[in-house]
Amino acid sequence: MTELLSKQQLAKSQGKSLKDVGRESGVGENAIYRWNKVPSKIATLIKVAKALGVDYKLLLP
Repeated sequence: MTELLSKQQLAKSQGKSLKDVGRESGVGENAIYRWNKVPSKIATLIKVAKALGVDYKLLLP
């Protein structure tokens, strides 16, 4: 499972798209999609995790 796919599944389970999560977390609508090519920063993971209501460690690759 890719890092992006797991995040998509987590967002979908909450009725959100990755664009929704990006907007809610303040990281940008398409930032999460770039994580397959460019590693995410811990600060960004923390913001996204807060928007999803999960611990950021769950989002680590």
